[in-house]
Amino acid sequence: MKHFILFAFSLLLSLSIWAQKSHSFSFNGIQKSAFEKQKQNLLLGKTAMDLFEASSFQYKDIKQRLDSFLVYFGGLKNGNKALIAKEEYIYNAIGHCIKEMDFDSPILGGPLVPSNQMIYEFNEQGEISRFVFDQWLVGIEQWRHVYSTNYYYDNEMLETAISLVWNNDLLKWEQNYKYFYSYNEQGIVKQVFIQTWDNENEWLDYQKVEYHYDAQNRITNRFSYQWQDNLQLWKETYKEELSYTSQGEIESDINYQWSNQISDWIPLYKTKYDYLESGEINELIESYYEFGEWYLTIKNSYTYNEDGIFLGTIEYDYVNENWIEWEKKIITYDMNYSENELLVPRYYWQDMPINYMVKQLEIFQKHQNWDLMQDINFYYSPQNVDAVTEPSNKTFSIYPNPSNGIINLEINEDVNLLIYNSTGQLIMHKLLSAKQNTKKTLDLSLFKRGIYFFQIDNGKETIREKVIIQ
Repeated sequence: MKHFILFAFSLLLSLSIWAQKSHSFSFNGIQKSAFEKQKQNLLLGKTAMDLFEASSFQYKDIKQRLDSFLVYFGGLKNGNKALIAKEEYIYNAIGHCIKEMDFDSPILGGPLVPSNQMIYEFNEQGEISRFVFDQWLVGIEQWRHVYSTNYYYDNEMLETAISLVWNNDLLKWEQNYKYFYSYNEQGIVKQVFIQTWDNENEWLDYQKVEYHYDAQNRITNRFSYQWQDNLQLWKETYKEELSYTSQGEIESDINYQWSNQISDWIPLYKTKYDYLESGEINELIESYYEFGEWYLTIKNSYTYNEDGIFLGTIEYDYVNENWIEWEKKIITYDMNYSENELLVPRYYWQDMPINYMVKQLEIFQKHQNWDLMQDINFYYSPQNVDAVTEPSNKTFSIYPNPSNGIINLEINEDVNLLIYNSTGQLIMHKLLSAKQNTKKTLDLSLFKRGIYFFQIDNGKETIREKVIIQ
């Protein structure tokens, strides 16, 4: 199933909190296997902070929610297609994606069976507090834990994260890696310090990652160091170097490895970005470094219609000093819904110029002709998610907001009031009557500080508003 995922969402695995899902039709340039991405993330020190908000949501006027997508293999004779994979999403009452489930077919055209599931838990402030990755055991038809991460905060800033692996023999979680986050004066992460749990039941220094920024708070360098216990010092291992255009867009991304032989950085590979005059991405060009020279490998060209709507990409391989078309991806939209009206996992179309509801993604590969290899269909449902829609009229008003816990509500008719915390749990339900007094006062001072969601239902419509208790 992981070869059919459409997004670049990093998960915790082995030596890093997050390891990239493999995505054979990524929009992000050069294709890498899951293992290569996992290794790359570790070497460059890419940890939970990089894609930290991957499973949260933005406050938008939601009209449709992505529930699932189906993947069909189109490389059969006579133009037939076979269902080979599926992914489903489950959300809580306030719009957090709390579970993703993967299904695939062990036999081409056979029935789909569960493959993996990813579970997300959130604290009362709406911050992710736990992530669990499970695999489906076909033989005994049950889920088995693989790894998990627990997140801890201080003043709403991620302070530590602890990764655990599942011991299937002892049937218990075992500590694996621990991450400490520190920040600069602008509240941006400046260092991640990593320890590993050893057999002597103690945490040992393992790795650290330093982040450097320019005056616009854009990351310019990411340095990774490995702890050398025999020398009792930190040694450089890898770095990432980013440059930007005069318009503030990424111009290049170069990755290096430290060489002890020459005591200097050696380039590994780079991505060059090219943009249209309108500012939209035009091309990504990948190359690798070997024997003192850069070698071109892959180019992705982005296509748009005359109205500037993104239509897909064309991938080229560099062969015999020529760019050869290899793969083409074509997007079909439902133009009735803009991207801001959709509830999807935040990472879903990360860094892509998607402005409307994606209904279909077709992937063709060039043989003698363009052959349809994969046909992905996306399924949505009408949705009014608590906390992501704004009040549509003045049926009620809430003040002050933010509040110390004493909250006034003004209503002009009888309503049902439901209050949810940021994890989607219903914590209060009251019937409010406007007959004697249209102003109501609620004492929520015993509630914990954080974000709450008030839902008002008058029998004809439902109105929602976010309230912050300080």
